[in-house]
Amino acid sequence: MPAPSTARTFLKIVAALCTVYVMSQFFRSSNAVIAKDLSAEFGLSPAALGVLTGSFFFAFAAAQIPLGVMLDRYGPRRTVSVLLSAAVAGAVVYGLAGDLVGLIAGRALLGIGCSGVLMSALMLFGRWVPPAAYGTWMGRMIAVGGIGGLLSTTPLAFSAETVGWRVAFFAAAAITAAGTGLVYLVVRDAPPGHA
Repeated sequence: MPAPSTARTFLKIVAALCTVYVMSQFFRSSNAVIAKDLSAEFGLSPAALGVLTGSFFFAFAAAQIPLGVMLDRYGPRRTVSVLLSAAVAGAVVYGLAGDLVGLIAGRALLGIGCSGVLMSALMLFGRWVPPAAYGTWMGRMIAVGGIGGLLSTTPLAFSAETVGWRVAFFAAAAITAAGTGLVYLVVRDAPPGHA
């Protein structure tokens, strides 16, 4: 834990990062739960579902090299805020999609948008906590992120059945937008006096 003078700021940073990491994990695994709905609505084959699901991960992976440059040049706060805006747009595009191309575009935007969350946390924790506490704080964040995986199971299935999967994605976009605003407002790239 950082010095008491910066502890409150650090805990706000952790809360903001955990919020968006939960949503990142939700988006990562949500397709498996609504696959039957997507197949029924769009007539998708198992191969098309595989491409659709994989588009998140391909975009996520492709974003990693430019992400590193952006983190070094612009810092975690600005980088993750901009990228999360792409995730918000991706959730909306996904919810509005009328065909497989629209779904893939939405999933790809989600992948790009979520690509910076964990890497930003790695960088921020490296600056805000002593090396001996680094693994503990990353472990805590990853554990909280598991809530996103849980939300993409029964709660998403229930939402898809009651209000529709599209409405669920619009709600997820709104939560992600709120988390993005939180990140922009509370995250600081380094504690006071950091070299």
